[in-house]
Amino acid sequence: MVEPVEIKRVGVEGLNVRWSDGTSNFLSSKLLRENCPAADSRAKRGDTSHDSPLSPSSKSLLTIVEATAEEELTLEKIWPIGNYAIGLGWADGHKSGIYTFSFLRELAKSA
Repeated sequence: MVEPVEIKRVGVEGLNVRWSDGTSNFLSSKLLRENCPAADSRAKRGDTSHDSPLSPSSKSLLTIVEATAEEELTLEKIWPIGNYAIGLGWADGHKSGIYTFSFLRELAKSA
């Protein structure tokens, strides 16, 4: 199994990942945020698989903008989660996505 041997934040633009097979990949902040595995991020992309059974059946027509696009794409922090994943912190305060190493590898293949 290929695993990262080094993950380095590149400013606010993204991550460089060096893998145990000798390959390296740059994952942009845009790619990482657009594919954030957190339930609330998936819901914004239209994935309802994590909807609560108690959530209202009708959607509000009111749109509330909580952050700018720049804030959503500004990577501020990275931290380890066990020996299998990393967490990422964004300028808009979002930090609940858990990026497993296998998920990062799949993103790297698609980039």
